[in-house]
Amino acid sequence: MPQIGTDLLERHERNPTTENRIGPPIDLSIPGVEELSSVDLRVQNPVLRLVADDLTEAEALGGQLANFAYDTEVVRWAGQVISTSGADALLVAMNAPDREEAVLASLHNAQVNLPLLVVSPRDDFRTRLWAVRAGAVAFWKAPTDVLALVTALDRQLRQDTAQPYRALLVDDDPAVLRFHGRILAKAGMLVETVERAEEVLASIDRFNPDLVIADLYMPGVNGVELAMIIRQQSEYDGIPIVFLSAETDHGRQQQALGIGADDFLQKPIAPAQLVSVVSARAERSRAVRRAMMTDGLTGLLGHKYIKAELELELARARRSKAPLSVVLIDIDHFKQVNDRYGHPMGDRVLRVLARLLKQRLRATDRVGRYGGEEFMMVLPETTAEAAKLVVDDLRQRFSRIAHKSEHGELRVSFSGGIAQADADTPILEVVRAADAALYTSKVGGRDRISLARERPIT
Repeated sequence: MPQIGTDLLERHERNPTTENRIGPPIDLSIPGVEELSSVDLRVQNPVLRLVADDLTEAEALGGQLANFAYDTEVVRWAGQVISTSGADALLVAMNAPDREEAVLASLHNAQVNLPLLVVSPRDDFRTRLWAVRAGAVAFWKAPTDVLALVTALDRQLRQDTAQPYRALLVDDDPAVLRFHGRILAKAGMLVETVERAEEVLASIDRFNPDLVIADLYMPGVNGVELAMIIRQQSEYDGIPIVFLSAETDHGRQQQALGIGADDFLQKPIAPAQLVSVVSARAERSRAVRRAMMTDGLTGLLGHKYIKAELELELARARRSKAPLSVVLIDIDHFKQVNDRYGHPMGDRVLRVLARLLKQRLRATDRVGRYGGEEFMMVLPETTAEAAKLVVDDLRQRFSRIAHKSEHGELRVSFSGGIAQADADTPILEVVRAADAALYTSKVGGRDRISLARERPIT
């Protein structure tokens, strides 16, 4: 691939995902408030040291893991001390039981402080005990499925860096808003403040908060009335509402909670308690929304919600006059996969593709299961030409992944269509254009990507 294409791919994969805070910068210098912001634990290009006695099999496994952005260094075991320098994890995959025990004993004695995964030709208690004593965090009987390996490696090395919690503060006192806003911002949250209750609905629509924190008493409206107004909007039903007030009367606090609010905090409140309650409520809110929005098999957004994300991103692209690309991909000959290898294999193929898409796309991109074996991607700030490079790279990687079954090894491909949204293009027309491009790829021979109103890319 030409260098310019490589640069585009790298920029797409490494694009910063931190969202700008809405409103003016918040002064974080609060005496006595500890630094609570989270640390990004994601490892870029993790290095996996693979200890094996069969170089051919080890290199083949390394090639499979490379599709999921893991760099593999193969070490042939010959009784030597295994170096861990420069590695992020160790994978032991030995064919000979005696050499396997020697490797695990060596790692146990060396007390290696790296995630250790073991793929063994045996599945007995003794072998598993050796693995546990060596510090293994995962164990499989060979041959193992690449999806299982990648899932375990991701859990150890690619902890998902959640987007910052989004808190909407409502209070008629600017000083109170600034103080509480600084506490939450110090904890790494995105904060928007509102002084006038009549502006809350517009702010919710624009800011999309994880929760609303409101004062109970404000000029012209009280917090209970405001909460009832919010609850009248069905699309806001799942947003937690927390009251933060100096009210000490227990009966009035219970009355406030009785109209659908989720918690009552009393002023003054310790910074650590405020952060703890807000974090817990926001995480619960996100968990509920994830359960409602995601497809149970793949963990991606469902049909309804990926279309909703497309609508939001399209509106954002119109406001910012930035490019937006919509991608539809469809697994080739998927019915034959189910018919010949069984539906469990078909489900595994879907999960592998979902994992590849989530891992290779940016956090700002949106991806969902559009239906059956069809997936949709929404790529903000991406032209169709740039999207073509990214999706074609995904196509090539997916086609190289080997899916093992009792009926033999299976490799699957997908076809795709891409449409770039213009400022005045209705959402339905954008989807239709991407679908038409996908059809062009299908009739053109499959295993290819096409742009809307363009000949298939071979």
